[in-house]
Amino acid sequence: MLLACSSALAQTKTTPPVATDGPGQLCTSRNLPGVGLRGEYFAEPNAKGKLLLSRLDLQVDFDANLLWPAELQKTKPKSVRWTGWIRVPLGGAYTFHLPKGQAGEVQIANAVALTAAGQSNKIELTAGRFTPVAITIPRLAADIPLKLEWTAPHGLRYTVPRGLLYPP
Repeated sequence: MLLACSSALAQTKTTPPVATDGPGQLCTSRNLPGVGLRGEYFAEPNAKGKLLLSRLDLQVDFDANLLWPAELQKTKPKSVRWTGWIRVPLGGAYTFHLPKGQAGEVQIANAVALTAAGQSNKIELTAGRFTPVAITIPRLAADIPLKLEWTAPHGLRYTVPRGLLYPP
């Protein structure tokens, strides 16, 4: 069941939804949960060539043994890019990760959090604030699961949850 915000939300193509009720700026049950990121799947490496599919992906968490996305069973994508907003419930330094063998770049607030060479940089995020996120996988590696994980400020590593991801 989705919970509605107790205040009005505003959303445009260039700005994220914004709660207007002060304490509602924190990620609580008073605010709408996230619904995922926009995924764009390309025919060529480096997010170039024909755009094969654009859709809402609940989170970046795909099993390499399954045909994903199902809409692209005949034409496998060579690269993918996800964009949107992230809203963390806990402020502090976050480190982002992709599975070993799957190269990609993660940008948070236009700062590189993870390079295509696998170099991680800690990114300071503010609790309750919407921050732009872009994940680009320039060459999809066959037979390797693809998931976006983070190590949160409290030190635990897990897949970034859908409830904190918002489309552009």
